[in-house]
Amino acid sequence: MVRFPRKGKRKCRRTIPLKTLLRCEWEQFNRRAMLIGGIVVVVLALICRIAIGSPVYVRHLLRLPDCMPSSLCLYLIGGILFFLLGALFGALVAAPTPAILRTRFRGTVLLVPLLLFRLLWFPLFFGACAPALALISLALAALCCVCAFIALVRVSRLACPVLLLNLIWLIWLICATLFVLLLN
Repeated sequence: MVRFPRKGKRKCRRTIPLKTLLRCEWEQFNRRAMLIGGIVVVVLALICRIAIGSPVYVRHLLRLPDCMPSSLCLYLIGGILFFLLGALFGALVAAPTPAILRTRFRGTVLLVPLLLFRLLWFPLFFGACAPALALISLALAALCCVCAFIALVRVSRLACPVLLLNLIWLIWLICATLFVLLLN
């Protein structure tokens, strides 16, 4: 005797929770490459900022408002985001998944100009006292961030929060730079 399944009952497909997917993705990343990438980018940012010197005098030169955060706050938030972007770059370069190599390569290639434009903002704003050029640099960095997010959204779920945090920070920096530009 053969039993047929009832029409009302269907087998449920089991879905994998997001937490499990993120843990699996985290386990396949090369943590050494992430650490090296993060440290290299932070060292580049520190060299760039040390070469410019102290931005304290620029606060008076550009007539920065009191609502702007201190330079230490900019250093800390910027440094953390630089480390996260460098770690993401290192993870994507060393990721062992060849099936999505082309998409991952596009996202990785977009991270390089993003980092360069982000590194360029500080010397333009504080070193050259050119907020207009710094605003252009930030706009290009935001464009690269959005393009990298679009390229990596299906490839890496861990890349999305890093790029979203960076985009929020870039939007705030664009608003602050635009405010300074309008004041001067």
